[in-house]
Amino acid sequence: FFFDSFIENLNKYKLNSNIKILTENNFSSLVILNSDNKKNINNIDHIEFIDPRCYKLGKKIFLKKELKDDFVEKNQMKVVDFDIYRELMIKNLVPYAPEDLTTNKSLLLENNFERNNAIDWNKGCYIGQEITARMKYRALLKKRIYSLNLKKGSPNIQQTIKEEKNEYGKIINVKNKSVL
Repeated sequence: FFFDSFIENLNKYKLNSNIKILTENNFSSLVILNSDNKKNINNIDHIEFIDPRCYKLGKKIFLKKELKDDFVEKNQMKVVDFDIYRELMIKNLVPYAPEDLTTNKSLLLENNFERNNAIDWNKGCYIGQEITARMKYRALLKKRIYSLNLKKGSPNIQQTIKEEKNEYGKIINVKNKSVL
């Protein structure tokens, strides 16, 4: 659902531009963690780069689906569950849009987009640019995401974080012992 909505919005905002947006389903995405990010892997045609949101999220690789298994085997990679990567995203305050953001309601600065290299203060004219700039330059940011380490208990998504009568926020997501 999220991907289809994203493509629909791209088509809506291209206005009268002479472009055509197509989807390609023949590619896989891999993330290499715990490796030397400066070392390039050059045995199969692919695109690789260090994740621009946070270098701690490893190196991203895009390659054709039919090459994925061979790539993983040749490079002696261990495939891990996506929840491990999600926990790493939470620890590094990188929201995962389909789960952590609310369409047409989430604000860029509240969700750490400035610290994740997703806002260019020299570029103008993008959707939400005026409210984002106003929040920054008038210091109107009232809430922000934080990462917490769970010491005990089992919190639920959307659960309120409070101490006695004071409410401090709500839980957006939980993976293993990390809370966003």
